[in-house]
Amino acid sequence: MDRGREYVIGQIGELPLRKPVLVRIGDRVIGVYRVAEKEVRVYENLCPHLGGPVCQGEVVEWAEEVVAPTGEVVGQRVVPDRWHIVCPWHGLEFDLDTGRCVADPRLHLRPYPSRVEGGVVYVRV
Repeated sequence: MDRGREYVIGQIGELPLRKPVLVRIGDRVIGVYRVAEKEVRVYENLCPHLGGPVCQGEVVEWAEEVVAPTGEVVGQRVVPDRWHIVCPWHGLEFDLDTGRCVADPRLHLRPYPSRVEGGVVYVRV
């Protein structure tokens, strides 16, 4: 089985926090996201909905509705340390940590294995 090839993306300290860095590797474009001091997530820049450039979308805080015991929505609150990638074509939101679509968990972004070693980000494609 072909496990792909590993590529050096760069120094993790040079990647902006929760902002995509788009990288072309062969015929693929991937989005590399630094999600913590020494942690990254990497997804193919292809929305599973209609093929939009999902990694070019905004990263926003995860907000959830606050529901009273009566069932009435009484507001919203931000969930700490949870972020969504919003596809710029149709607004579908994907969990930055897992790649799963919030509205339809059957949809998910294609992840790529990555690692950080000695401050260098490596991705296997």
